[in-house]
Amino acid sequence: MSNKIIRAALEGHLKAWAAAQVPPIALFLENRGAKPAVGVRHIRADLMPAETLDPSQGAQHRRYHGMYQVGIFLPENEGTGDSDDLAKAIEVLFKCPTTITKLGLNIQILQTPSIAQSRPDGAGFWMTPITIKYSANDFS
Repeated sequence: MSNKIIRAALEGHLKAWAAAQVPPIALFLENRGAKPAVGVRHIRADLMPAETLDPSQGAQHRRYHGMYQVGIFLPENEGTGDSDDLAKAIEVLFKCPTTITKLGLNIQILQTPSIAQSRPDGAGFWMTPITIKYSANDFS
């Protein structure tokens, strides 16, 4: 259940930011069936949970951690400036030590997001991957 809450919290945080951009940036989330239009800038996001830990033996304590992978997709052959600016804005949005709370669960950003090398995705877009490491302790 906590991965579901974590996904909703991180998606909500990113969705609010994307909707506030001028113009708004389309956000495509995992397994929702929607597909981006060709040549339209957008963001894709995936939750990649890691192994769940039990740090307190004998207690109801589970630690969920993993990576939230965000990809910025801009039309190819239009330069890197917009991609760099958006990546920096997402880095700031999820800066360490941001805490996002959803349904009583505190999701903590563990370190500054990592912005990897941009590259063509093979479908007409220039893609910039951003990795955001998170952790959440569940005591329920």
